[in-house]
Amino acid sequence: MAAESGTDESGVGGDGIIEHGAIEHGTFGDAHAATAPTTTTTTTPVEAAVAVETVWRAESAKIVATLARFTGDVGFAEDLAQDAVADALAQWPGSGIPSNGAAWLTTVGKRKAIDAWRRQERLDTRYGAMARELLAEQIASTPGGGVSSDISQSADAYGSGNGSDSGSSSGSGSYGSGGSGGSGYGAGGYSTTGGTNEWNPDEIDDDVLRLVFVACHPVLSRDAQVCLTLRVVGGLTTEQIARAVLVPVATVQQRIVRAKRILRAAKVPFEVPDRIEFAARLDAVLEVVYLIFNEGYVATSGDGWGRVDVAAEALRLGLLLGQLMPREPEVHALVALMQFQSSRFD
Repeated sequence: MAAESGTDESGVGGDGIIEHGAIEHGTFGDAHAATAPTTTTTTTPVEAAVAVETVWRAESAKIVATLARFTGDVGFAEDLAQDAVADALAQWPGSGIPSNGAAWLTTVGKRKAIDAWRRQERLDTRYGAMARELLAEQIASTPGGGVSSDISQSADAYGSGNGSDSGSSSGSGSYGSGGSGGSGYGAGGYSTTGGTNEWNPDEIDDDVLRLVFVACHPVLSRDAQVCLTLRVVGGLTTEQIARAVLVPVATVQQRIVRAKRILRAAKVPFEVPDRIEFAARLDAVLEVVYLIFNEGYVATSGDGWGRVDVAAEALRLGLLLGQLMPREPEVHALVALMQFQSSRFD
């Protein structure tokens, strides 16, 4: 279990950067080295590590959110992001630091997802062939042609291509295609379909905000919602989360692992819910946004007293919530509080 090894299911250790691959999805190839944008000159491993950490601290939520939309699985998306970080640590010292590190990590993560789906598809094909062979052998060796119902069902499932629930090889998962999220809306809720710019107040095309709502889904307990959101959206380590919620590190790790497993089993869609579902998630969303802001306002670790980038992201999410729910006084009260406290940064 993750709690015993000192990492959560995503393989993230105390620094949130170096450890990866706690869940095996197979051996990824090295064909991703050519995916990087234009890079700077060759750099040292220490400089590359600093660059990776800088990119991760600033862009981890967006990277994970984009990969979650692409794959349809929050836990798998974080695993892919961590594997991409490991590739960056290995490749950037030789190839140089990309001009857009976040895009590099996202691209590598997407290609790793496609590799994993292809491997799963090949594995399903092998399982189907084995099931059909067993079925044929049983038919041949059984008087009267009787067969085991389990073998027959397995052969039928794999023969029809339904032997895997890993999200399908096309990358659709349970959230639609790996394109723009399938909502048909651009930034700010303006429709981008049909050649019109019709504004829809119930749509805000922001992957990080979607990730917040997914992590705060009612299928999870409140404690699990808080821990998972602080991890995947706030980018906090399990040690930082433990200090924020006043529980042992092992407890936080177990909550995160269970939350990812529950979301995967429930096939929670990667989207901002319908307006009628806002009330069930609003309290949890506001709580985690404020906890993220608190980490930026007074950091629980690090050299500085605060993390302005984290506080700014929390404020950005609060402002988006204000657009999505303009008649919710608690949302505006939280935004006002964060803006007031943000004056300290000026």
